[in-house]
Amino acid sequence: MPTITIAAGELRRIVGAEPSAPHASKQWQVGDVTVTLSRALNRWALTLRGGEPLTQDMADLWARAIGVKQPDWWPSDDGRRWQVDWREA
Repeated sequence: MPTITIAAGELRRIVGAEPSAPHASKQWQVGDVTVTLSRALNRWALTLRGGEPLTQDMADLWARAIGVKQPDWWPSDDGRRWQVDWREA
């Protein structure tokens, strides 16, 4: 969990560093999970990709660490990719 919290904080800091930029994105590798956080204006997306299927609990840990309160996930059929998007004011 500390690794997720640290990585999520850094991703959030990097992608949110220039709020007037029309787009920002950063990818980070944590173990066998590739985490991508993207922002287009006020619309954000978090994508998790794993070599093995990921659990919803793992996806929810990442979402909470990024700051998504109630994620509405779009998992792939094989569970190796989880994506959520949301808007911020």
